[in-house]
Amino acid sequence: MTYNAAPLDALLNEERATYLDVLSTSASHAYTTVQRALIEELLSIKGRQDLSALLAAEQAIVQNELVHNCNSTAMRKSFSEALDELSVMQKLAIKARHCETYAGINEAYQLPHNRRGDLPYDEARQSFVTHSARLRDLLTARLSHTQKKLIQCRLKNLRMAWQLYIGLQRKALKPCAVIKLVQP
Repeated sequence: MTYNAAPLDALLNEERATYLDVLSTSASHAYTTVQRALIEELLSIKGRQDLSALLAAEQAIVQNELVHNCNSTAMRKSFSEALDELSVMQKLAIKARHCETYAGINEAYQLPHNRRGDLPYDEARQSFVTHSARLRDLLTARLSHTQKKLIQCRLKNLRMAWQLYIGLQRKALKPCAVIKLVQP
């Protein structure tokens, strides 16, 4: 038995026409304007190259999505995990600012599979990877061009935060290595 796709095709065409009608409304234009302002704000935050600000901005976005857009158990779980990961990133970023506090983390990540290059592949770096994957998965969803640009901007900010975090790791471990060589 062959499926007759004509009714489905008609509905898909009707859906597309309705979507285009919605895009032409003033509310849609206002929504797009606000999204563009969000993108500009995120670009401004990225320009500051401030790890704390980058993580706080992403945390605010995820928290907002949890409160306003969460409509399933799976979404609630994903947003909650993202908030947990961002919290870990923030806590380890504070520790990575100081050689003494980060030395213990460095010691705990000595096995080769727990390192990337010469740096610990700690929970913060793992969280950067998983949260980036979560955002990249959103890019495959059925979203508007502006919504996808907003997600791409978030990904770029997360990439900047990751680079800043690695810089903190390097700074934290460099003095520790010098101290270890000097001590008997």
